[in-house]
Amino acid sequence: MSDLRKPYIQFLLLISIVGLVLIVWSIFQFQHYASYLTFFLLISLAIVGQTVTTSATVSEKAAITYQVTPAIALASVPFYGPSAAILIETVAALSLWVVKSPEKGVWSKSWKQLAFNTGMNAIAMYLAGSIYVWTQSWLGTGTIAGATVPWLVAAITNDQVNLWILVGIIYLQHDRTVSPVTIWRQNLWAVPISILLMTFGGGLLAYAGEAFGWMGIAVFFLPIVFSAYAFRLYIRKAQAHMAMLEKMVDERTAELATSIRRKDALIEVLTHDMITPLTSTQLYSELIKENPAIALENPHLIDIMLHSQNTLLNLVKNILDIERLQNDGTLPLQSEEFDLTQLIRYMVGMVNVLAKEKEIALTFQPEQDPMFITADRQQLERVLLNLLTNAVKHTPQNGSVAVSNRSGNGHIVIEVQDTGYGIPADELATIFDRFHQVIQPNGNVSGTGLGLAITKALIENHNGHITVQSEVGKGSRFTIMLPDQ
Repeated sequence: MSDLRKPYIQFLLLISIVGLVLIVWSIFQFQHYASYLTFFLLISLAIVGQTVTTSATVSEKAAITYQVTPAIALASVPFYGPSAAILIETVAALSLWVVKSPEKGVWSKSWKQLAFNTGMNAIAMYLAGSIYVWTQSWLGTGTIAGATVPWLVAAITNDQVNLWILVGIIYLQHDRTVSPVTIWRQNLWAVPISILLMTFGGGLLAYAGEAFGWMGIAVFFLPIVFSAYAFRLYIRKAQAHMAMLEKMVDERTAELATSIRRKDALIEVLTHDMITPLTSTQLYSELIKENPAIALENPHLIDIMLHSQNTLLNLVKNILDIERLQNDGTLPLQSEEFDLTQLIRYMVGMVNVLAKEKEIALTFQPEQDPMFITADRQQLERVLLNLLTNAVKHTPQNGSVAVSNRSGNGHIVIEVQDTGYGIPADELATIFDRFHQVIQPNGNVSGTGLGLAITKALIENHNGHITVQSEVGKGSRFTIMLPDQ
């Protein structure tokens, strides 16, 4: 009894009872039919027509069904009146319920479903048939308007009454959490097709029956079935397309959410990485300002300030270059001939200040001194600075970082090897991606995720390539290969 208090059950009972009354009335009208052949032929066609029934899902628990049966039922109205249309719809609904398999996400096969569908179809067809009879009697049968307008009005009535009854039960079944207008609009695209099918399909079928008897009905039924089948394919394709679009929207939304998280993480890391060199620069600048002699007594303070300045400058350059890579895909190259060994030795000396703070042994073992190369000196400075600072940063205290260079087979090779934490195997494939940040053993995120992406871009800008070999707990080795020009 508790179910009877639910609004959607009450609405279902109302539609079912009204439909049952109309069906009983139609059965009593059956005995007054002048000929039964056309009627039974139309019923048979309606049962066959259920094979091309199409459903469109409107929610997780409901779907709207499109079928060719209304056009066949409507075609019986000129011969027998609305009662025949109701009986044809009823028999068709019974046959559909018998052969239809339960569908996940839609009402399961039940007596409630049968009672509601039968009542809904009976009400819609009674109103459509009555309006057809009234409109034709008003316009007459000898005019073009009288031969066309009644079919159109009846088709619109049947379609919209059916649709709004369905909207009502869906609205109540979902505890008024869905918008009736939204459901109606979602299915508005199929209304013209359904109305045209009933208008022309029903009209042609009735005309064929009147002009050629049962043979005309049988012949004209085939185009109606084919058109309904084409409509079924169209709906399936449309639903597949909508599913694909929804999937694309979900993917883009996920990508956007990931980009936002990366942006927030980047801002957080940038803020952290900029505060440290800014603080040290400010602190040592104030010390030197108060006591200039301290710079002579502790010359390493100047080195620390320069290192902090270079760190800030490198951060800014990385951000600017990422923008250029996103817009143009390349970075400007200003080549010149210089001694690569001397450049590496200079960069090792610069980063050695940071290494000494962690008691890391930073060594450089050149195979060839000097080693001349034609390249962009500033870009290679940034490459070496990124790799060396990363190596020192990700190497624990008392570890070691070794740098070497060699030439042969038309290439110049630079290697930076450390005894650091190492890179997990599942991260090696994305280590050079933009915004990829290495997670340290303590769980903290290190770096902005721009350094290695910029490094790879700068190396490729010289027609070279960079690789990495790493093992967790044993360290990493970055290898750069540049053309020996």
